[in-house]
Amino acid sequence: MGTEHPCAKGTFGLRPGLAHESSCVPCSPSMHCASAGLSIPTGPCHPGYYCTGSAFSPTPVKHLVEFDNATFTGNDVCPIGHYCPEGSKHPWPCPQGSYSHTMGLASEGQCQRCPHGYYCNQLGLTDLSQAQLCDPGYVCHAGSTVPRPSDGIQGYVCPRGFRCPAGIIREIACKAGTYNAFPGAGICLPCPAGTVCGNSSAVEPTVCPKGYYCSSRTTFPLPCPEGTCNALNGAASAAVCLSCPAGLYCQGMANSEPDGPCVGGYYCQGGASSPTPQSNLAFPMNGPCAAGYYCPTGTKSPIACPKGTFKNITGGDSLEFCTPCYPGYYCANKGLSQPSGLRFAGFYCPGNHSSVNPNAFSCPRGYFCSEGSGSPIPCPAGK
Repeated sequence: MGTEHPCAKGTFGLRPGLAHESSCVPCSPSMHCASAGLSIPTGPCHPGYYCTGSAFSPTPVKHLVEFDNATFTGNDVCPIGHYCPEGSKHPWPCPQGSYSHTMGLASEGQCQRCPHGYYCNQLGLTDLSQAQLCDPGYVCHAGSTVPRPSDGIQGYVCPRGFRCPAGIIREIACKAGTYNAFPGAGICLPCPAGTVCGNSSAVEPTVCPKGYYCSSRTTFPLPCPEGTCNALNGAASAAVCLSCPAGLYCQGMANSEPDGPCVGGYYCQGGASSPTPQSNLAFPMNGPCAAGYYCPTGTKSPIACPKGTFKNITGGDSLEFCTPCYPGYYCANKGLSQPSGLRFAGFYCPGNHSSVNPNAFSCPRGYFCSEGSGSPIPCPAGK
């Protein structure tokens, strides 16, 4: 009888009567043959390892592995980016939406999920640097496989009133003064001039109200100053705050229309903030009606006292405040604050007569009239 020789480790004999060592079969893929002389493999390779054939250890390391192991020849510990369940013939790549930088993973569940804000759309990723940022306008949940998820599971579209820069893990509310009217935005837009965005998360700007103006990015409407008014919605600058018209006043701020007419005896030239206004640099005539004039309620311009009269005080709301020229005086022009002068000698002016000339009434015979005479004086007897 000849000598028996056992099949070597990493092989086994399928049947009796083998004549040569070459008749021994390499250990099956996924299995290991731990000892010599086996008729069947010892068992499957352990989790975290792969066996492509001829393995003699359940936990092989670089056994029969070729230098370029892109196709995973030989038997080895499960490489990064992959997992190897028990009895693996080859490594399984971590699925899309995950990655692994650790060797020896035994199950798909040990692959790490792509983090929030990123997506992993390739198999077998080995490092977080291979993941890519989620697109602007979208929020990627952990494990996302697409840059623009919209199913609510992998992620969602950025909602209106918010912005989502690339890689954001949660939407950011638009600040006051900005807005976003559409879903899927990466930035918020500045609130345009003539509108206001007073709250965060604004979806649409609000039109600036009457009595106010709103520059770009306005969070609160700015009131028109006192003495002005603005009757228009959507004002973009203070230039639309117009001076209160003559004869009217605009009290306080944020007027959309005048409050009413100025009080009689006062003149509102423009920009009045009170029914009894005071003079200012822009409108020096604001104030009590000037001497020589009277001002009815809400007048747009002072009315001059007529010829033959004068008015030496301020204020006055009617013609009754214009006084007839004094006896012996004449009032030649409109708007006089005092008589024009004394009546000429040889002439007189009776009382309560609105005289406009210095020589209106000639002194009669038998009388004499000195300068400023209000009535003729009889000549002395014998003269």
